[in-house]
Amino acid sequence: KDDDKKKSHDHVTIVFKSGMRLTYHDPRRFGILDWLAGDWDKHPRLKNLGPEPLEKDFNEEMFWELCRGRSAPIKNVLMNANFVVGVGNIYASEALFRAGVRPGRQAQKVSRAEIGKIVETVREVLKEAIVAGGSSISDYVQADGEKGNFQLAFKVYDREGEPCVECGGKIRWQVHGGRSSYFCARCQR
Repeated sequence: KDDDKKKSHDHVTIVFKSGMRLTYHDPRRFGILDWLAGDWDKHPRLKNLGPEPLEKDFNEEMFWELCRGRSAPIKNVLMNANFVVGVGNIYASEALFRAGVRPGRQAQKVSRAEIGKIVETVREVLKEAIVAGGSSISDYVQADGEKGNFQLAFKVYDREGEPCVECGGKIRWQVHGGRSSYFCARCQR
């Protein structure tokens, strides 16, 4: 079958007894595939990871303490897997917009109230993205081959020069930590 042919960027394929195939396809090489046995929390790639953003360990107090004394941009801190896992570029941009916080602000200069709002909006954005099946902006598809639809709800990501959905100002673009950041200079301080 055509479905059985190896495609570019297919790195590992697992074939089950039923004939079903699971292929690890990673064109951007962001991920890894590793075999784990034993204590997950002691594995060198996992032991230093921060909490999942949808779990109770990711909360205002934890994130506030983490940001204190850090001069790095808040977006970089939010996307650092040693601090919190699973907040990618798209979702960080969207959450920071909803929180009204500019992505390039130093983490230590973000107020406690804003930190609380960031924690809340990260959860909102991730939950909405999960329901929508993720964001298909180039080659991303879900496990069933269907595209995600969260990109239809983007308020800032990949909208440089377009009007802000809240104030009508133009969405701007900057690079933070080697990643594209989109924001509204009027809505985000």
